Amino acid sequence: MADSSITDDARKAMEHQVRELRDQITLIDKSLTKHGFDIEDVRDHAENLFHGAQKNARRAARHVQKKTDVVAKAAQRARLATSTALTIVSTIAPASRLPSILGVGRPPAD
Repeated sequence: MADSSITDDARKAMEHQVRELRDQITLIDKSLTKHGFDIEDVRDHAENLFHGAQKNARRAARHVQKKTDVVAKAAQRARLATSTALTIVSTIAPASRLPSILGVGRPPAD
């Protein structure tokens, strides 16, 4: 029985808060109308701004995706080019001279 009482009290409190919010919205609407603002026009304008921002965000996301694809392809090509260059250098240069050719470590004493 106590649960029912708590539920009823909570429901009544919520209904009271909803009534107060509706009253406040009505007062705000009247105040805006008095100052030359139509709440529907403001709402429409806000909706248009939101949709414009949404389009810009989608466009920016597509642009970033394209740039990411370009960078990924360049990294793939660079990796292939690096491995190809190292393969060529390693087949041409004797193993003892490879560190000095690559600029790693000290050059060998001849």
